Amino acid sequence: MTTSNKIRPRTRAALLPLLLLLLACGLPGPIVERAPTATARPPTTPAASPTPASTSTPAPLPALRATPSAVADAALLVQSQALDVYAAPNVDPALRAALLGQAGHFDQITGAVEQRLGTRLTRRVVLLVQPPEAGRAIRANCPARGAATRTEDGYLLIYMFADSRTSEAQRDAVVAHEIAHQAIYTKLGPGGDTILNEGLANWAIPQTWRMWQDAPSFDSFVLESIARGTYVPLTESVARNFARPASGEDCFETRDQVYNEWASFDDFLIRHYGWNAIRRFWQQPVERNEDFDYRVGFGKTLAELEREWLAQLGRRET
Repeated sequence: MTTSNKIRPRTRAALLPLLLLLLACGLPGPIVERAPTATARPPTTPAASPTPASTSTPAPLPALRATPSAVADAALLVQSQALDVYAAPNVDPALRAALLGQAGHFDQITGAVEQRLGTRLTRRVVLLVQPPEAGRAIRANCPARGAATRTEDGYLLIYMFADSRTSEAQRDAVVAHEIAHQAIYTKLGPGGDTILNEGLANWAIPQTWRMWQDAPSFDSFVLESIARGTYVPLTESVARNFARPASGEDCFETRDQVYNEWASFDDFLIRHYGWNAIRRFWQQPVERNEDFDYRVGFGKTLAELEREWLAQLGRRET
């Protein structure tokens, strides 16, 4: 999930402006650089926990320049090659303890994302961990599990909303998804609609996604949902994602459904049309998210591309 508002310090209410920007699903433009004012602490020892397979590890990124205003009240827990991990004051001690030895684990996740997307982050990522209820400031009708933004004071900032009851598999997937948003911005710049922004961020994390959701592939997930009758047409999926949940509806299941559909669809676009087509689509000038036209870049409407994608499902696993 991406956001693009300026992050203000110290108060949880400061996250409220991000809600509106979820509808835009992009990241902001120029970043204001700041002079170095602090020195990074040495990395902590990695924990012995499952890590996604990767032959790439992130290069050491520049040391922490200063304490970002968005985490001024938080405690710095862990520093890795690529991440600075902070915990808000109300994060429970059990989760803090679980995060303390994960510097190397976060670097492996980052390396896997970079390798999948064929890009390298050029700035450190600041991860702020907050309790699950803080996610309602991002999505009032269905709490966010994570968020990503680029702040005006020059930081790549991601959030994870979790507590000690949140599984490690979910924590890994959320962190990987939000890191992917930052890497996608590095690769493509600002732009893209919801389907490409969120779908690519899931597409970029197949290892952590499989461990979390226990599904063999994005394509198989879609095929099974068609068989179950839970498939949401792409032309309706964005509105469904942001709609208020119906009575008895599990909003997290709905979100997972459409995000995974988008990942499978985006994989199809990469394989059949290529990154150059995605870049043309991504960078088209629009005023609103719903103004993105799939004929720019792909030469076909979303409905036409959806039919092509569904017709080839099952021929190749992603």
